[in-house]
Amino acid sequence: MLIRVMYQDDKFDMVKPLILDGLIASGRLKKFFRLEGWATIGIDPIRGRGSRYEGPERRNISTMKQSGPEEQSLMTIDDKCEYLTLADGSNWHINPDDMLTVYSWISSTRIRIAFIDNGAAFPYELTNIRTNVSVKAMKI
Repeated sequence: MLIRVMYQDDKFDMVKPLILDGLIASGRLKKFFRLEGWATIGIDPIRGRGSRYEGPERRNISTMKQSGPEEQSLMTIDDKCEYLTLADGSNWHINPDDMLTVYSWISSTRIRIAFIDNGAAFPYELTNIRTNVSVKAMKI
């Protein structure tokens, strides 16, 4: 998932979440887009910048599933192999480095879901049980 940003020169871009903090700290950004709308640097509260964040905590590790692996059937994969949906209705964002791997997966394939790293941007591993090939993903 990419985040829409506006630089100080009013040009727009899409950046990975991992580099957003660095851009904010560098003073290069004027605004960035989040769930609630545009956040203006220096005006709107920004998590971790001395102001109290009042919105829902989406990065709370304790809310992530940390039990053993489970299995689901693959239902759909988007055209860019960036997102997939499993039979339980859960949606997953695939690590961009793994998108080519997902390209060969087909509907109804059994997928093993394992939580592997609570500090990672893509903390889950989705494994195609037929081929035993895994990709990193985040639940959305």
